[in-house]
Amino acid sequence: MTAPSQNPASMLELLTHLSCALSMSAFLVRGMLWLRALAILSSVVWIGAMIGTDSIIVASIFWNLVFIAVNLWQIASLFYENRAISFNDEERNLYESLFQNLKPGEFLKFVRLGQWHDVAAGTELIHEGRPSDGIWVLSHGEADVLERDSSPKATLGANDLVGEMSFLTQQLPSATVRMRTDGRALFWQKDKLDSFFRLHPTMKIGYQAVISANLAGKLRR
Repeated sequence: MTAPSQNPASMLELLTHLSCALSMSAFLVRGMLWLRALAILSSVVWIGAMIGTDSIIVASIFWNLVFIAVNLWQIASLFYENRAISFNDEERNLYESLFQNLKPGEFLKFVRLGQWHDVAAGTELIHEGRPSDGIWVLSHGEADVLERDSSPKATLGANDLVGEMSFLTQQLPSATVRMRTDGRALFWQKDKLDSFFRLHPTMKIGYQAVISANLAGKLRR
């Protein structure tokens, strides 16, 4: 922001400092709603400071009004996305067990990016050393994590992620995961996830937190 060209009164200087402090605070909060609310308040205070000068910079007032309008639109969109949302049984179970750090609207947008599959016993979800097409999460059923000699070294169950580390590290899978029983799983294609996270970077951070929590649960078991 361009500071007012004159420094008339102490009140004007106070409003200028307050506006800048509010802008700084907006970048310190984690919640998107608070960030946008503080940004709006900062612009309102700045406009008040500009109006109190003898020489008003019209361009500064105009662009701050634009910032206010954009942030109000984004706040309205946040409320719309998080209105009363209905999950089906599978989605509700997945949200309550694994994805509670996401807002309901964010989760619904994310989960419906994937495709549900019935997976038969013996189906390989990922194969050691072969590129993985994406990430799975089990809704029900069990899968074995296999050693090189095909002996199981761990068992995965409901709400466990499969292939998530390969997605994060961009490395080939270090183990094979094969269904021990019939089950059902949600699959996200890697290309779709990459495109989605480019458009929604904050959700990628939330998803990485989900991966970390799920991995910690696997290690405890």
